[in-house]
Amino acid sequence: MLVITVSTWDAKDAREVVKRFSTWPGAPEGFKIVGFWADMAARKSWFLHEVTDVKDHARAAADWGDLLTMEHHIVVTPEEGMAIFKEKGWW
Repeated sequence: MLVITVSTWDAKDAREVVKRFSTWPGAPEGFKIVGFWADMAARKSWFLHEVTDVKDHARAAADWGDLLTMEHHIVVTPEEGMAIFKEKGWW
């Protein structure tokens, strides 16, 4: 399952966010990072990751819940989306 996590943080926490990210041991087993983008000026990041079990996603998010406000969105690839549209007769 592909998930995009959109995170924001308060300006007062910016240094702690950078510090924690630089020392974070990485995602737990079962959590594969596909892509990461950050806009430090806007205090926002986008994390695209793949998980096989939603519990792996919850474990990774728990490392950051005290600093970040997070939105989690299950997504599909363009090819998967088009297949669904065709299946539904929308395309």
